[in-house]
Amino acid sequence: EEALMMGITSVRELGGMFGQALHLLEQSGSIAAPHFHFAGRLISMTGGHADDQLMPLTEYERMDRQRISAGSLCNGVPECLKKVRENLRMQADVIKVCTTGGVLSEFDQPTDGQKAT
Repeated sequence: EEALMMGITSVRELGGMFGQALHLLEQSGSIAAPHFHFAGRLISMTGGHADDQLMPLTEYERMDRQRISAGSLCNGVPECLKKVRENLRMQADVIKVCTTGGVLSEFDQPTDGQKAT
């Protein structure tokens, strides 16, 4: 509501855990908010930006399956298509794919290419 009162008419949430819930609240009129665009869970490859590399991979995969991690891991075309479809099923407005490391990634950098298109 504060953003709306400041004149902000549209906001986006690209890969966080609460985008779908905020979107539903805004759409239902339960909260006064700017128009809200969300991406669902960000998509990355194992070892990439969305992968919490300090956590054991089996634990992260468990959290991913339960959809309690902000990111979603995929490797190869079939897995990535499935993750995109899961986000579309959540009614995501956009899809965010992290194709490189990020500034907060433990073991890679934003300039490290990881996926070929």
